[in-house]
Amino acid sequence: MAKNYDLERSPSKGIINISVLKNSDKTAQTATLTGTARNLLGNKKQLTFKEVVEGDAIYYLAQIDYSNEEIYRFDIEINQNGKVQTLKFQQKFYVD
Repeated sequence: MAKNYDLERSPSKGIINISVLKNSDKTAQTATLTGTARNLLGNKKQLTFKEVVEGDAIYYLAQIDYSNEEIYRFDIEINQNGKVQTLKFQQKFYVD
């Protein structure tokens, strides 16, 4: 998968995977995603999402570098036909 989508494999690099689904029938939808990740020290990283289409599935991938046990707060804007929604979540990463 990493090679097919030009993703770098590394024990200190994470992948953010977002799917946008239609509420009524859970079918995959296209959208434009932009976002940032901020660690607890306030350091901010811009996320660049790549659209991946595999059959009926559509998902958006972004990569982020991290240190062991580093926590990031994500703020992602999902724009679908002019309707913008915000997705916020937090994740702790571990170096493998």
